[in-house]
Amino acid sequence: MTLQITPLTLLLAACGGMQAGAQPQVAKGADRLHVYEVAAGIAVQAAQQGFIEVSGTGSVSVESDLAHVSFAVETRRPSAAEAASGNATLMESVLGAIREAGLGSPRIETFGYQLRPEYTRADENRPAEISSYVAANNIRVTLDEVTVVGQVLDIAIEAGANRVSGLSFSASNTNGAEAEALTQAVGDARRQALTIAVALGHELGAALEVYLGSRPVGSAREAGGLMQYRDSTPIEPTEQTVSSTVTVRFALGPEISQR
Repeated sequence: MTLQITPLTLLLAACGGMQAGAQPQVAKGADRLHVYEVAAGIAVQAAQQGFIEVSGTGSVSVESDLAHVSFAVETRRPSAAEAASGNATLMESVLGAIREAGLGSPRIETFGYQLRPEYTRADENRPAEISSYVAANNIRVTLDEVTVVGQVLDIAIEAGANRVSGLSFSASNTNGAEAEALTQAVGDARRQALTIAVALGHELGAALEVYLGSRPVGSAREAGGLMQYRDSTPIEPTEQTVSSTVTVRFALGPEISQR
């Protein structure tokens, strides 16, 4: 996730109370973000009274708007040339059927091709001999209309695809969800830190440092081998969950009784 310093600084200022004179800066370490340099007064306070470090989480569900289906055409023939030729014919049929169906503006890419011999052994005393050749061509189809996945599966299988190796869904834009999950995570961290501070008889000080992480968590349906489908295969798209985790170090404020 690309993080802009200014929005996050404002976010933490709203949640933790940014002090005047604080300056944003990014740490050299790849895993650590120093949101700002603390003012001299806060640094002295943290050194004298300690700090609280907590982790907060947030998650937001996003509706899937992309579907990814992986097909393979596998052919077995007596010779390598026959296997390759037969595979090419079947694959052309599958690709043509998917494109001509006009469903979901399919984007098609090849991600693997294999041609290998298969061996058999007449008995243990004789060396293995090539009995046939197997050609396998793998394609991935991305659809921007998740409701047509079942139809595309049926069309590809009817045209000659004999292996479905994967089916997954994703969201094309998770920027808003990432920001919301991050906001939730920071709020969660501050609530925890405030609870701890009050239990110790102290106020909660300003946020000093932040470590963060954010990622979309998809849901995939994997299938191996030959799959059998009936007409109008029912496929229900899954939602994506964008999760954020932040670890925030807060200064421990003065004792509550001193107010």
